[in-house]
Amino acid sequence: MILAEEKQLLERALAGDQASFGLFISPYLASVYNTSFLFVKNIQDAEDLTQDVFLRVWKQLKKFDQTKPFHPWLLTITKHVALDFLKKKKAIPLSDVGDTDIQEYFLNQLLDTHPNPAQIAEQQEIENTLHTHLKKLSLKNRTVVLLHHLKEWTFQEIASHLNEPLHTVKSRHRRAMIALKKNISKTE
Repeated sequence: MILAEEKQLLERALAGDQASFGLFISPYLASVYNTSFLFVKNIQDAEDLTQDVFLRVWKQLKKFDQTKPFHPWLLTITKHVALDFLKKKKAIPLSDVGDTDIQEYFLNQLLDTHPNPAQIAEQQEIENTLHTHLKKLSLKNRTVVLLHHLKEWTFQEIASHLNEPLHTVKSRHRRAMIALKKNISKTE
């Protein structure tokens, strides 16, 4: 289900207004980029995929069922674009690869890209610190932060979900981020 403000932008985009399309998709840019990066694990490829996704969305926008949420439809397209990209990237005929390149290609395929124990421990420490400080926030502020940053909901989606004014949701987010920053800087 699309919100009234988004519906107006979508209708203008469907009429061919590229500026409205840009405004309509802007809240979803980070989500598409992050999802693309999870697939390709490369900044440049993720940026290229993000552009490809929104080009495909622009072309298929008329097929979008406006009675359903936009974000899942968008992420489905993102997944398909990323998988198509990975299929094309993997398909390297050996006849196109020189003898010296073959060894390098297979070595690159065998390299361990998983984080090492020190990186895992550091990430776990960061997550624990963040979790500890999130628990110190009020339930309402914590809910807004988690919905916005983990679920990647827009402030408008959060406001609708919580049945609260948009400015209240934005204010809670801002206060929560200030409190988190202050509390985390005290522990460093």
